[in-house]
Amino acid sequence: MGFAKGTTGGKAGRIYVVTDNSDDSSNPKPGTLRYGVIQKEPLWIIFVTSMNIRLTQELIMQSDKTIDGRGVNVHIANGAGIMLQYVKNVIIHGLRIHDIHEGSGGMIRDGVDHIGIRTKSDGDGISIFGSSNIWVDHVSMWRCYDGLVDAVEGSTAVMLFGASDSSSIDQRMQITVAFNHFGKRLIQRMPRCRWGFIHVVNNDYTHWNMYAIGGSQHPTIISQGNRFIAPPDQFKKEITKRDYAPESVWKQWTWRSQGDLFMNGAFFVESGDPDWTRKHIDLFDGISSASGDQVTWITSHLIWTTPSNSGRKFFNCPKSKIYSCGYWKWEDEVFSNTLLTAIKELVDALNVVEEKMDKLREEVAKLEALNLKSLKCQILKKKKNT
Repeated sequence: MGFAKGTTGGKAGRIYVVTDNSDDSSNPKPGTLRYGVIQKEPLWIIFVTSMNIRLTQELIMQSDKTIDGRGVNVHIANGAGIMLQYVKNVIIHGLRIHDIHEGSGGMIRDGVDHIGIRTKSDGDGISIFGSSNIWVDHVSMWRCYDGLVDAVEGSTAVMLFGASDSSSIDQRMQITVAFNHFGKRLIQRMPRCRWGFIHVVNNDYTHWNMYAIGGSQHPTIISQGNRFIAPPDQFKKEITKRDYAPESVWKQWTWRSQGDLFMNGAFFVESGDPDWTRKHIDLFDGISSASGDQVTWITSHLIWTTPSNSGRKFFNCPKSKIYSCGYWKWEDEVFSNTLLTAIKELVDALNVVEEKMDKLREEVAKLEALNLKSLKCQILKKKKNT
């Protein structure tokens, strides 16, 4: 699904098991993560147990790899990040990447038969440079020195997107940002785009400190079925931010909002052709968005899986064990529509409960204020009597 549909990672290869959490950037040992990712052959990389891996230098990967952190807790932390440079067909799933620092640079092995000198790394969690068919999902990231994910220099079929305002090669970039929860205390760049076409679909934005979606150099941004909850600050309600262009210029950029849910005063400033989506349906990534009021459920409970007895892609709810393609068309339309109706009813019910709780909190606050006022009056009366 998305622009990276068809990405298989290491599916065609054997399983490689990481058993050792140590890291040697120039001479990695068998059993370590670095030893696996530099192999030329396709590999599906899994972990024998939960572990913390501190990368001494950036982890430079080869093509046709899957790093699969399911079933264990794998932290890439307190060291350098992951680099995908001029590679293709890579999947990174289920890792926790955090507290990433700049790498000092030096002799780093990037293949079984090559080692070379690298300058210091930027401190991104994941850097995608000149690469294609890259799939990153269910990866938790925080406290990365430069950024969480950088996709630059013509990377396509993949959160600063675009190397610089002068890198026009990024006009061909196609990015899908889908099914993410962008939580509180995030500041900006969810994503920040230069050039290219970015489809932002069914994400849950729960506050931001500056803006949520930004860009420069006329990127095309289509926002569909997202939920945006603005921060309390009245000056930070706007979702969008355009840089380095006067209004007369950025008004020509196509930034459209379709089916988004806006809460707490959030607003999306649209620009460009209002019919762009209809005119360019052939450019889309194949994802049909659900409505914005279903996003909380989608981002909280749904994970991608491929049942062993079927080649079709399904949503999997880990609690109910229900498989569904409700947001994509498949043969059993009756089942998918029934599930969608049930989901909507559940979300509506939860929204009603939330509204009632808000009203209850308001009543409690009023009662507390009245009680405080009454208490003050009693104290004043006692003072007068004495």
